[in-house]
Amino acid sequence: MEQMLWRFAATYQRGNQGKETTLTTPAFEQLQEFLEVRPISLRAAGPLKNGTVFQMLITGEESTPYHVIREKKQTFLRDSPPPKDPEITFTISPKAVGALAGFQSANIGEFGVKFFSLMVSDDPDVTLKVDLHVGVIGLTRMGVFKILLLGGPDVMSFLARKGFGSMSKIMGAVKDMVKKK
Repeated sequence: MEQMLWRFAATYQRGNQGKETTLTTPAFEQLQEFLEVRPISLRAAGPLKNGTVFQMLITGEESTPYHVIREKKQTFLRDSPPPKDPEITFTISPKAVGALAGFQSANIGEFGVKFFSLMVSDDPDVTLKVDLHVGVIGLTRMGVFKILLLGGPDVMSFLARKGFGSMSKIMGAVKDMVKKK
C-alpha cells in the first residue's frame, strides 16, 4: 500500500505540464520515485541549494544522460541531459538503484552509510561512481557538506573505517575526485 502511495505521489508531483515525455526505463522510474518522493531522500536533499544540477548516468542505458535538478526546494530527476554544466556526475548501475530504492530505514545516517557502501562495493554489478566537476568551495556552496553532516556519527564512523577520519582527509579526497576539464 505504501509503495502505491509513493508511486501516486511521484506521478502527481512530476506531472508533465502538458509536455510529451520520452520513454523511461524501470531503473530511471525507480530512481525518480526514490529521489522525488521517499522521505529519506527528501530529508537528505534538504540542504541542497536551488539550481544545483547533477548529471545521472545509469549503466547499460543508451538513453542516458539524465539530470537531477534542485528547484523550489524540491529535487527532480529529468529524462534529458543537464540544462547546464553539472556540478557532479553520478554513474549508477540498475542494481545499485535497486539497493537505494529498496532501502527502508528512516535513519539518515544509515542511508549515508548505504550510499557510501555502494561507492566502495566490490560487486561489479553494483556500482555508484561520483565524478566531481567543482571543488571544495563549490560543494560547500551547493550544500553537499551539510548533507554529510546530516549523516552524523554513522557516516563519520564509516568514513573513518575507510581511512577518512578527519575533515582534512575528506577534503583531500574531494580534491582528488575533481575531474579536470
